[in-house]
Amino acid sequence: RPFLRKRLRRVRISFTVTNRRMAESEYNDSGIGPIILGIVLGLGCRLLTPLIRLPFSVMVLFCGMLIAFIWSEGKSGSSALHDSLESWINIEPHDLAGALLPVLIFASAYSSSVHVLQREMGQFLWLAFPMVVVGAVLAACFLKYALPFNWGWNISMLLGSIVSATDPIAVVSLLEELGVSEDLGTIIEGESLFNDGSAFVMFEIFLQLVEGGDDSTREFVKLTFRLAGGGCILGISLGFLSCFALERVFNDSLTEIGITIVAVYSAWMCAESTSLKFSGILTMVFFGLVMNSYGKPRVSPSTQKSLSEFWAGADFIANILIFFATGLVIVGQIVIEDRDLKKSDWGYMISFWLVLYVIRIIIVAVSWPVLTFCGYGMTFQKACILVHSGLRGAVSLILALIVDGTEEIEKRDRDLIMLFVSGTACLTLIIQGSTTGWFVSLLGLDSTSKAEQRAFGEACAILELRAQADHDRFVKYDPFLVGANWFMVWRYIPALHPDAYWMRISCGKLHLSEEEKKDMQNLEQFDRTLKGLLTTLDATLMCWFKYTNLPLRIRKRWHHYHRRFRFIPNMKASFKAKTLQDVFDSIIEKSKHRIVLPDSADVSKHRRLNLVNDKKNAFMLHSDIYTSTFENEENEEDLEERRLRFLLALQAQYTKYMLHGRLPGRALRVLFESVAVAKDIVETGGQIDSWSYIFDRYCTTFGTKLAEKINEFSGTVPLAKDIWFGRISLLMEVAAVFVAAHQAVDRREKGGTSLLGDDSVTKLPSKIEFEVHNEISRAKETLEKMEQNYPYETEVVKTLMAVHRMLHCYEVHATELVIEGRLTEKEHDRISTALTHSQKALHKHHKQ
Repeated sequence: RPFLRKRLRRVRISFTVTNRRMAESEYNDSGIGPIILGIVLGLGCRLLTPLIRLPFSVMVLFCGMLIAFIWSEGKSGSSALHDSLESWINIEPHDLAGALLPVLIFASAYSSSVHVLQREMGQFLWLAFPMVVVGAVLAACFLKYALPFNWGWNISMLLGSIVSATDPIAVVSLLEELGVSEDLGTIIEGESLFNDGSAFVMFEIFLQLVEGGDDSTREFVKLTFRLAGGGCILGISLGFLSCFALERVFNDSLTEIGITIVAVYSAWMCAESTSLKFSGILTMVFFGLVMNSYGKPRVSPSTQKSLSEFWAGADFIANILIFFATGLVIVGQIVIEDRDLKKSDWGYMISFWLVLYVIRIIIVAVSWPVLTFCGYGMTFQKACILVHSGLRGAVSLILALIVDGTEEIEKRDRDLIMLFVSGTACLTLIIQGSTTGWFVSLLGLDSTSKAEQRAFGEACAILELRAQADHDRFVKYDPFLVGANWFMVWRYIPALHPDAYWMRISCGKLHLSEEEKKDMQNLEQFDRTLKGLLTTLDATLMCWFKYTNLPLRIRKRWHHYHRRFRFIPNMKASFKAKTLQDVFDSIIEKSKHRIVLPDSADVSKHRRLNLVNDKKNAFMLHSDIYTSTFENEENEEDLEERRLRFLLALQAQYTKYMLHGRLPGRALRVLFESVAVAKDIVETGGQIDSWSYIFDRYCTTFGTKLAEKINEFSGTVPLAKDIWFGRISLLMEVAAVFVAAHQAVDRREKGGTSLLGDDSVTKLPSKIEFEVHNEISRAKETLEKMEQNYPYETEVVKTLMAVHRMLHCYEVHATELVIEGRLTEKEHDRISTALTHSQKALHKHHKQ
């Protein structure tokens, strides 16, 4: 007991001393405060993006600049957040690069389309390597000969290499939102990935020369090969090593995500923080591409989605922090900090930005033959966006901060480099990034073809029919919803297309008030004279306020619908000789034959279903006013659009089979590549032909012939047996799922389900049906030949596929039993664990 008393007394004394020291010392958040503040502001900017017509990254940049100005006002004070902001403004550039660039580069490379990257590899490699050198040389010439700074070639090339690194994150995300073609976004993003690496190599070379390094040709070549070649080799090697590690894990999402995190930062540290001194950017680029091509198929099917979502979220947070830090550094280091700058230097900076834009035009013009004849080609409109997307951002700013800490360069030159880099980054992000959306609309790159509009209208009509059927079958008769104002309910559901708008009017779901009809009549009487323009404009601005039958929050929306949908685009010609009253009378006349469901809830289920079918048939009989003419047209543009949408449905079916356990990751990659190749063929005017790619690559290539030779030694060499059976099983799995997916998508194989069915699709034109059945017959023929030539291997593969299907059935039914209350969560976990062990065992047997 005395011993315990002494121990307790010592603990009490030490605890008191610790509390006293903590109270006396100042709290330091170690830089966490700006991270939380930046993420909060970034989330707010994301919510405000639909209201403020600015790119998300530009808004985050503005927030960082505003916070830096606020910080400067309270510079004399002291607080934890104030000191933390100061540490971010004066952040070490290597720390900023090591924390955020690996995530940004890997996420971009990992999420890119492998097929599009392969098609456009020549285009962005040309832009990222020789054209980066050309751009740096032209910028250096302007700096040396046009500006009065008396700079030599080394420091001019140093700044030229810094501004050669493009950072078009704002443009790429905006192009995705506007629905611009994927190939243009991939060219811009791929060029950015590689030219960051090539610009960094040039930067390292000229930085060493400025610091007084050896300027001999031998040393120059040696340094280039060490930075560029070493980074490529290291990235590829670590990528394949990570693929091997991922292949050892099965159905363990936390472990697989952890492996990718460790691999990403290990690759960067091996390149930058060891004696190797390779290019970390090029290492991460090639590491990400290897993981995309070979690592993604080796990730467990159940982990694919969670892994992609994790890196998408990490990329989002890293983007917020990098642009927030950019805003802090630009204001804190240039505007507020006391630097040796003159007023004329700001004018020289603006002229340098304009010269960089002209250099970008020259680069794209010189590259026109390469851009036109490689990959997917290039149009004038896309070339304009490619010129406008030459933004500078965080990478250039990090390199400028490295120069700012180099004592061998004079302070005046360092201040000018910081001004030029920060100013061009700010101007390109604010001016070019903010005007990209307007530029895309001006060039018509965000417009859709008539075939796409008709296909979308058809999909909206089907969606509207299914929603109305669910309403008439189930929702309307729910006892908890009796007495609801269904006319107002349909007002709150958006009308996505004119077909949906007029369908609701015809089916009695939507009743227009007198004010709405009058508003549409005013819009119909619109003339082109100035007086008529002003009168109608005043009516359209004020009439929505008079819709007293609607709540205020949805009046403007329905006024917008009336303005857009008062005429059907597909049937515009038929309305020219009619007044609006004739249209309403026609709709009312057509709707007289419509069978209305009784309001009472005691109607039998069988009777209700019959009424729904009669209602749907009556609606289809009188659909000449508002239905799409897409089904009746088989011109080349419509056929191409239908082929593309069939391939999209096919790709979705492949993903569904993978989630259902019918398809391994390696086979999914082959099928996705075949769909991508088929899309390229269709877009060039060809027919659906995805099986030729699979057959040519896996049935007639040198690899298959080599595998057949290896099969002769399979009895004595186990590795030869693994290679042979892996090749056969892959081809059989691909062929079997290929046939099943085509049959699932093709409506003749499904027996022609109705439009209201869960798996329904509209009827395909006869040409596409012939192409689809030709694909199915060729794949079946290959399967039959394989069964004849390799009966034992066929039996084994079919057995493995059957086990996969049965395991998935058990998993689905176990989940259903939990929902029904027949299984507890512990019992379900026990069953799931047993099924997972079986899948792991099957995974190992598959390799043997």
